[in-house]
Amino acid sequence: RVGGDFHMEIAHTLMGMGALLGGPLKDFTKGLNCFKEALFIYRTNLDELIGDSIGGNQDGFFGDEDAEEIDKHIQNALRNISLIEAALLKNRDGASNRRRR
Repeated sequence: RVGGDFHMEIAHTLMGMGALLGGPLKDFTKGLNCFKEALFIYRTNLDELIGDSIGGNQDGFFGDEDAEEIDKHIQNALRNISLIEAALLKNRDGASNRRRR
């Protein structure tokens, strides 16, 4: 069973932390790490859910979080990772341009 450090609520919390760190606090590296950890948890839960449905063992462990819902979370995490990576590249490119002057 997926639980503990891999529980969906941990992933949701990491997404919120990533949004705060990567947004107003502008700590892009820590925000990126939060989003990547959340993505790993979402994918782990999706794999577990798909494995359970193939084996015929759907016992409601995920509550309302079905495969479609988890996939939406995965897409959101991927989108946020792309945004943060773009911000890191912009900051890196801006810093290298300032050093050249």
